[in-house]
Amino acid sequence: MVLVGDYSMAVLWLCYNPRMADAYLLLKRMHLFINMSEDELRRLAPQFKEVSVEEGQWVFEQNSPADAFYIIQSGQVEVSTVGAFSGKVRRLAVAVEADFFGEMGLLRGGTRNASIRALTPVKLWKLNRADFNTFLARNPRTKPHLEVALMSRQFARDLNFFWLREYENIYLVTLRHRLFLLE
Repeated sequence: MVLVGDYSMAVLWLCYNPRMADAYLLLKRMHLFINMSEDELRRLAPQFKEVSVEEGQWVFEQNSPADAFYIIQSGQVEVSTVGAFSGKVRRLAVAVEADFFGEMGLLRGGTRNASIRALTPVKLWKLNRADFNTFLARNPRTKPHLEVALMSRQFARDLNFFWLREYENIYLVTLRHRLFLLE
């Protein structure tokens, strides 16, 4: 069998880099990286480090330093915040396979604005702050996608859409067409 073009290079690369196969294939199907070429994705994948988190463990807690960006390979995590005045915990979302988190603290600087806890055993891909910043500098077309996803998720949380299930996340909200949502 003869493979041709980009596909053959991708298969060959995956055979020689089996640890990165999962990361590469996950990045390839995510909307966030849709504007990247096969070659760019092959260079990005090895920068991610695999992290396993057991059920009930914290990935990070609110107000901790923002040090990395994460993508979920498998499992589920809970995104929650503790109210500054009330002290009550509020579940914002449940993130699942191919969802990402941690970008807000990296883009805005400073600390985490939410806590992330594993609801099931979770396999994550972690990109540290320095590699995340280098990635954005080398791929400026990706930053607007990241900003839109961030703003859309915040918008959906602020509006508290009654039809949005806890494991569903909104990555794009557009105002281009007139659409009115009524409760």
